[in-house]
Amino acid sequence: MARSLALAVLASAALSAMPDATAAAQRAAGCAASPAPAGAVTAAARVPGTQDSALRRRHPERYVSAAEAVARASRPEVVVVDLRRPSEIAGLRIPGALSIPPHQVKTKGFLRGRRLLLLDRGFRYRPAERTAAELAAGGFGDARIIEGGVEAWRQAGGRVIGPQRASPLRMVPPAALGTEAAFAHWRVLRVNPWPEAAAGGHASDPAAAGPGAAGRGTLQRQLKQPAARLDAGDLDRLPARAAELTRSGAGGLSPLVLIVGADGSSAAALGALLAEAAPWSLYVLEGGLAAWQAEQRRQQAMLAHRLAPPRPSGGCGR
Repeated sequence: MARSLALAVLASAALSAMPDATAAAQRAAGCAASPAPAGAVTAAARVPGTQDSALRRRHPERYVSAAEAVARASRPEVVVVDLRRPSEIAGLRIPGALSIPPHQVKTKGFLRGRRLLLLDRGFRYRPAERTAAELAAGGFGDARIIEGGVEAWRQAGGRVIGPQRASPLRMVPPAALGTEAAFAHWRVLRVNPWPEAAAGGHASDPAAAGPGAAGRGTLQRQLKQPAARLDAGDLDRLPARAAELTRSGAGGLSPLVLIVGADGSSAAALGALLAEAAPWSLYVLEGGLAAWQAEQRRQQAMLAHRLAPPRPSGGCGR
């Protein structure tokens, strides 16, 4: 079952339900649905990244391993450019790295002629891929992405400082995953069911039955293929199972394994199982399936609000 699982952008599922949601809101207000004006931008076109097929795969020629990056970083012509957000850098940073937002790197003329190493989180590649492409087009010369980001850098022996230097960064928030879902390098491992269900605690999988069944359909549409599974009673096999899923990557790049539990408590327990020595390519979906589905609902509501036609001040124009 170790097949690549191409995740679609999380908002795509919300978009499919958007017309119904908008129409329902209009009906509740006693308004008739207004047709979209000629030439209007479609909902999919408004979601960043859904039309950019060039960013649906990583380009191996743009990457360097973390071990090689650590070795290069001591050279005077090499500059590490940290693309992460300020809050992430505050928790863990690389001494001497320049913190520059991705969209600003190409404006820094003093970086021309330098050999750049672009750093982000290990699961986040979209900003780095775009930045590397922009630098190449702008004639900046050698700019490489550090595969595995700050997590792999630390495992390769690179120096880091900050309050999070002693703890693995394994949690991927559902909202952050949404911007990376267009890439085809994910493999998903669902831990199911979670033990509390057998003890009469809570539903082990919000997507297994009942009201969550609709959520399961949404998840399957996003994943395109069934996820690999691991029973909660076999968690001692987690390292071996994850190793199977990361065995074959495109262009020599490591696939990423997203481990999905039922909810926040199961996700936290799964994260605790991933020790510092675990490969950097293993991540846990923060909040589990429950948080994923909550993010779906949030995006659906947000898009419904954005796409709803403006209401005339006279109350539906009457």
